[in-house]
Amino acid sequence: MSPAMLRELGARWRVVQASLRADRSGRVNMRVIVPLAAPLSKACETAIAAFVDQLTACCPQLYSEPALRSRWLNGRATFIAGAAGSAVLAGLAPSDISIIGDAAFALLAIACWSCITTIQLWRTHRLVEQILPYHGRPPPAPATRR
Repeated sequence: MSPAMLRELGARWRVVQASLRADRSGRVNMRVIVPLAAPLSKACETAIAAFVDQLTACCPQLYSEPALRSRWLNGRATFIAGAAGSAVLAGLAPSDISIIGDAAFALLAIACWSCITTIQLWRTHRLVEQILPYHGRPPPAPATRR
């Protein structure tokens, strides 16, 4: 990424953070009761959409919807393969060979890491998927009575 793109992305991220702080300061009492249930303001939604749009434009090979879907599915496959490999090595291999136990532990660690990154990719994919249909569409015209 070029320095200009990084500056633009940083500026958009600062707008997102400022919008989130403004939302939180207006709901101090509500945040204590249900911290994650409070809806975002329109300004915050717009700032997040602008940030995601800029991120997608800067790095489509990493953050476009098809790229995120592919990375998420590959991460899921890595998690399944690592967990299955660890289970097979731990359950079926003879216990008198210590390297097999080490390999089972290594595969379990890889599976756990893959699970964490896969969840992050899945959440990011869902965010981009939700933002993309509304990007560039004009707001609906108000209904008129006849």
